[in-house]
Amino acid sequence: MSWYDADVVTPKEQFDCCAKQAELAFNSRNARRDHEFKITLGLWGLLLLTVQFLVTKLDGRPNLFVCVGLAALVVVIHAAFVCGIWLKSAYDEKVFFHFRRKGAEIIAGHPYDPSGLPEPLMIREFWGVVQDGSSLFQIGTTLLLAALCVVVVLWGKPAG
Repeated sequence: MSWYDADVVTPKEQFDCCAKQAELAFNSRNARRDHEFKITLGLWGLLLLTVQFLVTKLDGRPNLFVCVGLAALVVVIHAAFVCGIWLKSAYDEKVFFHFRRKGAEIIAGHPYDPSGLPEPLMIREFWGVVQDGSSLFQIGTTLLLAALCVVVVLWGKPAG
């Protein structure tokens, strides 16, 4: 006999469990996205402060390849971070909808069926991030700010 058997757990208790699991998945997704936005805003602030520092404090022109390489590294690391967060958030969203649907089935009088829990998303599925406007906005803005840093460093002041 399993924990979800109708003789052990009432339909109301099954529904409450499904509702709680859906709530946990929803809250996990929201907390993760909040964390992502805070980190992204911090990175953007750091990039803007870098531009300000480079304009006021830098003497001479640094190597083009070093500047472009560092900017590209920042963008690639941030894009990987955003894609990883997107994968985890998309899985939480699937879990949320799964348990919400199971709760609705219990209310409709159907017995609880534990099958169908979504599998965790794999890295090859991260292309779904291109459909997420906020992730694309974050990556694009980071790219723009990193490019601004490179332009300011290389062409912002005359060599002297």
